[in-house]
Amino acid sequence: MVVLLAGCGSEAAVVPATTTTVQDTATPPGGVHAALGTARELWEAAGLASYHYVFEDDCGECDPLAAMPRQVVVWGDDQYDPGRRSPSVEEMFDEIEQALDAGKTVSATFDRELGHPIDVAIDMESRPADGGTHWMVRDLKPGLPGDDVSLSMVEQAERLWMANGPSGYEYTLTVFCGCPLEGSVVTRVENGRVVGYDVLYDDSSNGSITPLAIDDMFRDLADLMSSEDGIVEGGIRFAGSARFHPELGYPIWVGLDIEVLADDPVLSDLPSRLVVAMSDLHVADFEVPGTLVAERAALQEARIRWDEARIGDYSYELAIHAMATADFTGPFLVVVEGGTVTSVTRAGEPVEPGKVAAYSVEEMFDLIDRYLSEGIKSSVLYHDGLGHPVFVQLDLDAIAVDGGLAFSVHQLRALGSSG
Repeated sequence: MVVLLAGCGSEAAVVPATTTTVQDTATPPGGVHAALGTARELWEAAGLASYHYVFEDDCGECDPLAAMPRQVVVWGDDQYDPGRRSPSVEEMFDEIEQALDAGKTVSATFDRELGHPIDVAIDMESRPADGGTHWMVRDLKPGLPGDDVSLSMVEQAERLWMANGPSGYEYTLTVFCGCPLEGSVVTRVENGRVVGYDVLYDDSSNGSITPLAIDDMFRDLADLMSSEDGIVEGGIRFAGSARFHPELGYPIWVGLDIEVLADDPVLSDLPSRLVVAMSDLHVADFEVPGTLVAERAALQEARIRWDEARIGDYSYELAIHAMATADFTGPFLVVVEGGTVTSVTRAGEPVEPGKVAAYSVEEMFDLIDRYLSEGIKSSVLYHDGLGHPVFVQLDLDAIAVDGGLAFSVHQLRALGSSG
């Protein structure tokens, strides 16, 4: 089962009129101290099990992923933040209290109904890197974003995307799952094919996040949900919510709790929860036609670069992109000698023969060539210098269990080379 795509995004919301602002200029016993206590009581009384909000950190010259407005979702005991840096409401309360206790200048605005902070400024005379803080919370609402997820919702959104989606675009995909797919990646897509990607961070469990086109996400999501009563053939039940862009149809949030009903050792390894968030989608022109002629030319050029590199014996790290355990996804250390794979290991232990499809670079080229010859829609990226494939996604119209294959190659080194 290939990763489900989605994303997170939200328009900026107007701060409601029902707010109160209190400023603390020195260290009087009242002021923000009193407002903070009242706000905390309101928040605790609300007792929200789940909520979502748009968070913005005016952190100056910091990582754009941290500074940009982004949707944050708190689901039970878990928090889902594409930037990995936003505080929860409780953490904001703690930061305000600690700043007051330290005698810092604090300005805070709280929601009158729920009590959560709306605007927090701490020691703003200092640069953000020197301790200054300015947080903004917008549009906090109880529950998960979107509506209860359903197949009809997915199909309607897909029709909207197919009618209005751009041919070339770039977006940020973040996956939370406690599985080999977890992480965040900026993906560039032209005519349904991945033409480039940059990993922002990789939190996967011994695997690697998969860059996918939005079209692939729709196929995977529909396949997961194409059953009655939310039960997929094979024994999986899901529940959750989804939110799609109102004009283009692409998903900006999908959250699924996954329950395995069948006594199947493969299914039992699925994560109990999958959350996928998409942000910062914009139209782009990469000047990559994505035609069969262009793909064959790219393959030929890559073969030439590889031949010119004259690397005989080598090793590389292989990651297989699928929702499965590390036993299947890796990473694996593959050793190739004399054009033949001589060993495959994971964490220093030999892998059972035939369990993992590992190839020499020449075999990868032949595999790609065969798919192109059969006219199967595929996507391949090659190393700029050595020419070997670095990301291979074959049969984009099929999920992993139906013949689709996606893998990546990292850290290729000639044997005896120190790097």
